[in-house]
Amino acid sequence: MDGEIGARDLKASYVAAYKTILRNVLDQRPSGTRQRLATALGKNRSFVSQISNPAYSVPIPAKHLDAVFEICRTSDRRQRTESLTIWCVMSCAGSRASCGQSNDAPNDREVRMKKLINAPQDLLSESLDGFAAAHREIVMLGEERKFVRRRALTQGKVALISGGGSGHEPLHAGFVGLGMLDAACPGHVFTSPTPDQMVAAAAAVDGGAGTLFIVKNYEGDVMNFEMAAEMAAGKTRSWSAPRPRRAWGWTASGHSVSASMARPGRWVSP
Repeated sequence: MDGEIGARDLKASYVAAYKTILRNVLDQRPSGTRQRLATALGKNRSFVSQISNPAYSVPIPAKHLDAVFEICRTSDRRQRTESLTIWCVMSCAGSRASCGQSNDAPNDREVRMKKLINAPQDLLSESLDGFAAAHREIVMLGEERKFVRRRALTQGKVALISGGGSGHEPLHAGFVGLGMLDAACPGHVFTSPTPDQMVAAAAAVDGGAGTLFIVKNYEGDVMNFEMAAEMAAGKTRSWSAPRPRRAWGWTASGHSVSASMARPGRWVSP
C-alpha cells in the first residue's frame, strides 16, 4: 500500500513539474500561442489552461503531445532548452501516466523517450556548439564547424589530427586537448568526415613540424584521410589502426602514444 501511495505521489509530482514548465513556456510565447495550440488540439482555450495548470492533476493525453511539442518549439536558444525539458519530462513521465489514466487517450499507446534532440538535421551542429561552449577554455570550433581544435597550440610540435563519424563519442572530439589530439574532424552520424575538413584542420593547427593523421580502419575514413594527405602536398603522414578491425581501442591508444612522441622538434614514426 505504501509503495502504491509513493508511486502515485511521484507521478503527481511529475505531472505538476511538466505542467509548470509548459505554463512558463507558454507565458513567454507571443500573444495568440494559446489559441493556436487550442485550435491544433481541437479544443478551447480553457483546455489549454487546464493542461498547463500544475494544480490540475490529470496528465496531458498522449495523443496531444505531438501538437504541444510542435506549437511550443522555438528557434530561440534559451527557450529551446525549456522546450527540450518539456519533451524529456513529458515523454519519460507524463505521457506514460496519461496513457494509463486519461480517458481522452488510447490505452494501447505509450510514448517513450529515445533521443534528446531538437531536429535530426541540427544534431551535429548543435552538439558541436554545446561541446565547444562547455569546454571553451580547452577547445574551439573551426570555420563552418569543420573541426574541433585545441585553443592553445604549441609551435614546433607535430600536429595530431583524427576524426570519424559522429555517434561514437567521446571519439574523437573528446580527445582534443593538451597531451592528446590537436584537432578532430567530425562527420555526420556514422559518416566519414570529408577531405576538405581534414585539410582545413591541418592548416589551422600546423605548428611548423608537420601533421600526423590518426585513422580508424574504416574504408570511408581511410579513403578520405588518404585524399586529404595528398591534397596537403606532403605535409602530413597518416597512421591507420591495425587491420582487420576498425579498432577504436587501438585508435584511442594511438592518440595517446603519438601525443607522447610529438614533442617540439621531433617527428613521429609510429
